Amino acid sequence: MCKTQSEEFRIFIYTIFAIAECRAPCYKKLAIMSVKTLFVGVQHSNAYAKFRPEVSTSLVNRVNDYLNEKMAPPYEHAVDVGCGSGQSTRVLAPHFKKVTGIDVSSTQVKEAKETETPSNVKYYVGTAEALPFVDASVDLVMCSQAVHWFDLDRFYKEVNRVLKPNGVLALSSYKCPLVSYGDEIVTQKMNDIIKEHRTTTLGAFWDSRRPIVDSGYKDIHIPYEDSMDIRDDSTINYRVDVSVSHVIGYLSTWSSYQKYLKGNGDATLLQNIKERLLAAMGNGGSEETIVKLEFPNTLLLGRKPDE
Repeated sequence: MCKTQSEEFRIFIYTIFAIAECRAPCYKKLAIMSVKTLFVGVQHSNAYAKFRPEVSTSLVNRVNDYLNEKMAPPYEHAVDVGCGSGQSTRVLAPHFKKVTGIDVSSTQVKEAKETETPSNVKYYVGTAEALPFVDASVDLVMCSQAVHWFDLDRFYKEVNRVLKPNGVLALSSYKCPLVSYGDEIVTQKMNDIIKEHRTTTLGAFWDSRRPIVDSGYKDIHIPYEDSMDIRDDSTINYRVDVSVSHVIGYLSTWSSYQKYLKGNGDATLLQNIKERLLAAMGNGGSEETIVKLEFPNTLLLGRKPDE
């Protein structure tokens, strides 16, 4: 069996165990099951692929700069854990010989595979707590908007196992995006509408772990002595120009909205938000009007000791 076949077989076996673990009747599996429930729907995964943001080039560069301090390129292998539909995976492709995306949701992985992908990127169903890689074989483990769902103790243990000496763990997250359009008054009105939607209308539908994201991961600490936290640094934020319709599409990907739909079945909620946003924009606003979105990012970095 060649090296590639051996690796594929090992990942297949890990996937079988991951599925079995998710079904096990143990309270420690509840986090995994909740993620599968929140992000498993085909329509939700499709919207996730269309509307969720990528990772900014500047953030990836900061990760590479940190990695390069004690490891020289070319880098062999990066792993994106909790890859979703691949937005945070594909951006790593130019910097590594091989990139692997892992996600617990099979529908998210399906979306990732169906998106145009560089030839050195592959996706698999799996869990953060049982990574399908041999010891000391990975240069970078990255998680974007995902680590708050993990069993951190088990995840950190797996990361330490698979990372090479001086390998890097990078954890990133983004808060609710800020909309910019027209003057400051219009911009403030639009952001107030989205904030009310997020905190009041959907407030009771967010998972208990959502405050971890809103805090900028302030209570998450990578267990390596060589580590650094980058918060409130606008240079790593992701910025994009999108239509108002795209903003509404992004709001539809929120897990709280998906819970709201299941409990209320009111599909007009986002239509009402869109109408309120257009009213705030005035006569010049339409569904296809371009606005600016900025996602405030947090980046935590840690380096495995040189053994």
